[in-house]
Amino acid sequence: MKLDNTSHFVIAGGGAAGWITALYLKQYFPDTNITLIQSKEIGILGAGEGTTPHFIRVLDELKIPVDHLVQNTQCTIKSGIKFTNWNGDGEHYYHGFDNSNYVESRAVSGVHCATPLSVLEQISQGQSIDPINYTALISEKNKVKFTLNQNAKSALDPKFLGLGNYAIHFDAISLANYLEKIGTQRGIKVIEGVISNIVTDQNDYITGVQLADNQTIDLDFIFDCTGFARLLIGKHYKQKWISYSSILPVKRAIAFTREIDPKNIPPYTESIAMKYGWMWNIPLQHRCGCGYVFDSNLINDDQALEELKDYYKTDIQVLRRFSFEPGVYEKTWVNNCIAIGLSTGFIEPLEATSIMASVSALKVFLFFIKGVTERDQRLIEMYNDLHYKTANDILTFIYFHYITLRQDTPFWKDFLKTNRCPEFIQNIFENNRDITIVSEILNRDAYSTFPATSWEQVGAGLKFFNAEEAKKSFDSYCVGPRKQQYETHKQQFNKNIVTACNISVDHSTFLASFTKKNSTST
Repeated sequence: MKLDNTSHFVIAGGGAAGWITALYLKQYFPDTNITLIQSKEIGILGAGEGTTPHFIRVLDELKIPVDHLVQNTQCTIKSGIKFTNWNGDGEHYYHGFDNSNYVESRAVSGVHCATPLSVLEQISQGQSIDPINYTALISEKNKVKFTLNQNAKSALDPKFLGLGNYAIHFDAISLANYLEKIGTQRGIKVIEGVISNIVTDQNDYITGVQLADNQTIDLDFIFDCTGFARLLIGKHYKQKWISYSSILPVKRAIAFTREIDPKNIPPYTESIAMKYGWMWNIPLQHRCGCGYVFDSNLINDDQALEELKDYYKTDIQVLRRFSFEPGVYEKTWVNNCIAIGLSTGFIEPLEATSIMASVSALKVFLFFIKGVTERDQRLIEMYNDLHYKTANDILTFIYFHYITLRQDTPFWKDFLKTNRCPEFIQNIFENNRDITIVSEILNRDAYSTFPATSWEQVGAGLKFFNAEEAKKSFDSYCVGPRKQQYETHKQQFNKNIVTACNISVDHSTFLASFTKKNSTST
């Protein structure tokens, strides 16, 4: 297959995953014909409205400015996630996106500890990393990782300068509509319809799709973005499903919305631990998208709604309810078809990993493009192996969040007894929950989906890591002249972070600065 004006990519399904896929293909293969098939009747689930910094990097590649999304999709800034009451004590901790928060070990001569000394010090005292976490400090003040550009001299200069990694929250329907507008302007063909039949050759390569109106669309390669329907990778190719239900307990969700104060918009997703699962709060400009994800083996919908009503002291207007089985397909690239997004599987909403996995898959796809042009099966298998590893990395990290100190309900009390522990976390337990070992392993793994800093923040927030082991490590590394050197760097860091917090702008002010009249579509 040649990637020129004779080749045809088809994306089956719209939504964020479908349109990001279409735009990504158009960006890197501008001469190819690209068609997206979607159905307004099927609609968009719209339950997940959070992203990670991976999404911002893709937007940059696609030349879609974030301020345009602010103007057109009700989006807000996400600096990280605030985890509330996960230890059952009413306290919270943050998992922030910025990885340059801490006093790095290398700042102290002769120290080769994988864990930053400041992190060791916090953990040794049984504390979260929030006091030295830029994300946590500004998020509590509803500030974002931007500062006014004091050197801006014209309207063409950026109003703000970035101070760290961030992501966005978005309204799923608004984002899909806006991306469709951009996509059509960039030459992507849109067909409204429902796929009713798959046309294949003798080798089971897909040569076309037939729509409900009997129209047939010929193609060279197709992307399955049909979401939970999993029309191609699941129903047509019948790939092996790997269930994670024995590892993760939540399998049912109730989605709803709440009003928001436009003058006090939090710059973070809040994940609130409930009695039988957890609840997401995702702030947008016009509302707060919420949902309770729970174990339906322990409570039913009515009981979940009663818990929500008791929490908010008011009735809850349910938008939608859905069940899911956590898991993924073992292979997501088969012949001339790749699944992207929910079509590949779904683990659960915690940490907003679905879109992260989607954009990561598109980037990896570029490296293995000979799987398309040459039908190189070796590269296709490598792609599948990497995608499966990513899914397992996400599974392991998500599981880690549930190892809490809560003991108030069977859901939390019996979690470790009733849910199979991933191998990596078993190793952590076997190594006496020593943070330095965890950091060392993750820092050596160049393909780790979540960096050591993510594990450090979550583990410290949950008081999971062994404080005594952390103190032994800290005292061993930070002795003699190194201790004074560390204290000097720590003082400077504290000054720097205070300065950064002071110059960071208010979230609502940041959003309000981008007016509708300044919007451009491309």
